[in-house]
Amino acid sequence: MMSVFYFSGQGGMRKKGRQVCPECGSTKLIYDSERGEIVCGTCGLVLSDFQVQAGVKEKKPSTWDFLGIKTTKGVRLSSKERTELAVATRIEMLTERLNFPPMLRNDAILEGRKLLNYLRKTKCVRLTCAEISLVAVWIASRKAAFPLTMRELAEAAGLRRNEIYPLLNRVSKHISLPKTRPTRKDYLLRALSKVKIRGERYGIPEGYVNQLEHKALSLLQQAMSIPEVKKELSRRSPVLVAVAMIYLADELLEKRIISKKIQVDDKKVLLLNFLADGGPSVPALARTIKRLLEGKL
Repeated sequence: MMSVFYFSGQGGMRKKGRQVCPECGSTKLIYDSERGEIVCGTCGLVLSDFQVQAGVKEKKPSTWDFLGIKTTKGVRLSSKERTELAVATRIEMLTERLNFPPMLRNDAILEGRKLLNYLRKTKCVRLTCAEISLVAVWIASRKAAFPLTMRELAEAAGLRRNEIYPLLNRVSKHISLPKTRPTRKDYLLRALSKVKIRGERYGIPEGYVNQLEHKALSLLQQAMSIPEVKKELSRRSPVLVAVAMIYLADELLEKRIISKKIQVDDKKVLLLNFLADGGPSVPALARTIKRLLEGKL
């Protein structure tokens, strides 16, 4: 019995991916299973030194990896995969708006996948993809001691601040949320990074922001070393304290930032008041800190 194959081996030529007879160029090559020979069906040349390959090897479907979720091209996603992709995509969007470092973005996506799997397994609480994304970003930020405020998270998600607290409270009844809190230095460094971003719009050189960072960190260290000042600052929001330190440092240097204003909801507000999470007046706290540190500056 004789069979027709496409084959590969030494000798011969190729024609559009197929082996051909080196004598006449025909692709009709016949394998004689009884004699163990390959013969050209057109000119009769025996090609016994070729290795047979039964049929052309099919290519494996290409796969792509998006946010850690592998899918096959041309294959419809399952309901489970679609949900995972929706959560991961939303987390990517939130962390980009919040200027998370790349590693922290990956951690947030991992937390989202873990949370989703836990909810599927236990069915302890029903959450939408948007809610899972918010909780995952919050968990990742707390585990990494990354200073993220409720206002920032709410703005990134297009929500009101008072909509996030109930969500976290509801989740905390079933899942243990991390207790780690960022230090005051963490808040200060984060606020300085925002000043650097905004400073580019006002033409404030990066070198000056670096001086500001050094001065603000020095002021914070001084303040926390004095019991009276430390007690006063412990009553204040860490975000407000961080921005007040930047205000005071700028005042003691070249006053390049304290007068800058930003447009918010059809009105202009001080940039540093805006960065202080919309809380009490930053200049007022800066004056209080200056008074308490008087004689030490």
